[in-house]
Amino acid sequence: MATYNRLTPFPDVEDALNQLSAFPQVTSVIFSNGTRGMISNCVESSTVLSQHKALFRDVVSVDEVKQYKPAPAVYNY
Repeated sequence: MATYNRLTPFPDVEDALNQLSAFPQVTSVIFSNGTRGMISNCVESSTVLSQHKALFRDVVSVDEVKQYKPAPAVYNY
């Protein structure tokens, strides 16, 4: 689990988040196979993600569905 906390975003993520921040009508959501705790730790420990955490309006964790992506139940949640 400690490795998950140190994941770094793909190189294009920072530019994408900067561009998304210019469009407040777009609802940005974190959609992850991790638990809410893992997601929170990852966002807080990432320089890129932590700078943009206010952009994310919600977190969808497959942990709540008890199935992993790409299971249809995850996307229907």
